[in-house]
Amino acid sequence: METKPYLAMLLILCLLPMNAAVREYQILWKPDSISRHLEEPINVELNDGLIFLFHEDQHQPNCMYWTYSVKVYAECNTESPEARYLYCAKANRVIDQFAVNVHSVMVPQSGPSFRPNKPVYFL
Repeated sequence: METKPYLAMLLILCLLPMNAAVREYQILWKPDSISRHLEEPINVELNDGLIFLFHEDQHQPNCMYWTYSVKVYAECNTESPEARYLYCAKANRVIDQFAVNVHSVMVPQSGPSFRPNKPVYFL
């Protein structure tokens, strides 16, 4: 009977890393937050955590990534551990969200602008 508290503590400890990772990556994007009628621009910063989403008919090698404070265009790295997500998306499966880190920034010459408090994906 005395092992039950230890088993409960072990279960809690096993769950902690997953919750910590979600907080660390700051997963902010949800599918219902998409809007193409926003007008305020957002700022570009290096090394921000961000979320990306592929559209279900995405077949191009380039992706757009958005967060509360970042607008980034970057190439999808199909050699990375995240490649399975990229391939699923290119096979017409919607990937809800995935956290990555900004490694390059390019200010777009044209395109839509979004409110900083509504992180969205757009392609």
